[in-house]
Amino acid sequence: MVLPDDTNADDFQWPSDGKPALIQERGEANSERLKLLATELIIAGASSVVAIRESLLEVFDARVFFDREVTDVAA
Repeated sequence: MVLPDDTNADDFQWPSDGKPALIQERGEANSERLKLLATELIIAGASSVVAIRESLLEVFDARVFFDREVTDVAA
């Protein structure tokens, strides 16, 4: 699945079967957009979300982890 730059994560229905989701963030890091997408995936049923931020890979460990306990998602 792809989230085009000119769209919002909540504009889509994200399929999930209760398994973890992986986001590969390309281009410039955008923390707000990443958090919104992770939140939408968790709302859709993903058990957790791991994001790999390509633009930050050479600087430090660029993985970001989200789950229901650390993401402010209404049950």
